[in-house]
Amino acid sequence: MSKSEDIKRKLKNVLKEINDHIKELTDDGKLRHRYAVSSPPTAEQIENNIKELSSTFFTLNDQYEELLKEELQQSINDRVKISNKLKLTILYKLGIIEHLRTYDSLKNNDRALSRILNILLEAGTPDTFQTYLSSERSGDASSAKQNNPLSKKLVEEAEEMLDKNGLTISEIQKNYPL
Repeated sequence: MSKSEDIKRKLKNVLKEINDHIKELTDDGKLRHRYAVSSPPTAEQIENNIKELSSTFFTLNDQYEELLKEELQQSINDRVKISNKLKLTILYKLGIIEHLRTYDSLKNNDRALSRILNILLEAGTPDTFQTYLSSERSGDASSAKQNNPLSKKLVEEAEEMLDKNGLTISEIQKNYPL
């Protein structure tokens, strides 16, 4: 269960308890105690319980809103990462990365290549692509395989995007088989 689901469950429980206390106050004008204690709570005790529960509710609600904001931001960040990885995959499919690596200064320098890609693609920070480039060069020996821009899923997605835009897979493979 995620944190937001847990807080949402707590919010529902607090609301139910508030409703139960309100029902105690309004139930046929009689004060009944649901715990079968010999003496029923006074209206003042119920009112205090409702105030405490309301305070708890607002605190939980604030936490829930913050958590949702964090989860939304994380989701947006993940999409940007995927997008940048996909851009890099497309560049690999087109042979552009391989071509750039023919320059001596970029051959084994993922950091410099990342900075150039940052300028060309206007995406992320100057080091955004370095992790992906290093992961690709390491191949199966990479400790962060999830960063590899040449994963089967990303390659298929890149091929699909290129195909939709008029560049067929066979045409790409003629020039740069990947």
